[in-house]
Amino acid sequence: MSLAAGRAWITLLNLLAPGAGLIVLGRLASGLLFGALFGLCANAAVWATLLVPDEFPRWSKLAILTLAALSYLAAQVRLAQSMRREAQRRQTDIRRAALVAARECLMQRDPVAALAALRAVQHLAARDVVVAYRYAQVYTALQDADAAHAAWQQVRRLDRDGVYRDERRAGEKALRRGRVSQS
Repeated sequence: MSLAAGRAWITLLNLLAPGAGLIVLGRLASGLLFGALFGLCANAAVWATLLVPDEFPRWSKLAILTLAALSYLAAQVRLAQSMRREAQRRQTDIRRAALVAARECLMQRDPVAALAALRAVQHLAARDVVVAYRYAQVYTALQDADAAHAAWQQVRRLDRDGVYRDERRAGEKALRRGRVSQS
């Protein structure tokens, strides 16, 4: 099952049984809480509007229906938040794994494998200083002067705190000295 199909299935499940999608997603406590809350409110609404409507004042029927609707809506909002956090966690794991693999490949003096490892996070190079730095290291190791120069300039733009200042200067110095051939 694809990730999109899995997300759609979990969303549909949560729409049909509030809290069930959260449970499938691994948020057991939240799922049970929202499921119980909605079940309680929905049962009270059925009693107040269909089974014994004469026993409940009009304002309490409206309040119970409102609580049922709000608990349903809260379960859907909580699922969306949980799915967003899960997607962010997954992206963070992919980023971390790619950066570690690229570093290990560079330590083994295999820049081609390091470049392949970074392909999974290529879209982050424009806004993530660590990814941009790894790309600059890889292009420098590959001796691709144009790409290395552009990557070091990207590191310069992104590194506002100067964390990679010394590494950037050393890389740019190596480019100026011609140790890295033009591609």
